[in-house]
Amino acid sequence: MLKLLLVGDKPSKKNADPSVAFVGTRSYKTIENWLSQMVEEDAEVVMINRVDPKFAQLLVHASLQKYKIVALGVEAAQALVNLGVTRFFRLPHPSGRNRKLNDKKFVAQQLAQCKQWIKED
Repeated sequence: MLKLLLVGDKPSKKNADPSVAFVGTRSYKTIENWLSQMVEEDAEVVMINRVDPKFAQLLVHASLQKYKIVALGVEAAQALVNLGVTRFFRLPHPSGRNRKLNDKKFVAQQLAQCKQWIKED
């Protein structure tokens, strides 16, 4: 079964629970849509923000358990690099403020590349 770790930047003020990444935000709906295009329904998906106190601990666990790691945005990707993670895929941040998401062709291309990367190994 596929195991996927999604890394975000920091909780939105609209998060239903600040300790649970993305839930309750518009970004969460975007992520759900993206996941439906990239992975099977039975995939185990864990979401965390880079500012979560358990971030480094979860990264170690995810690495040991062979999770595929996807950074959502530049800040999340930089946090991974800062902790020495080299094997991850970076998608654009799912925020409605991200103008890149207005380009449906760009988004489709990014999702297709991520889906292919997830299937590797």
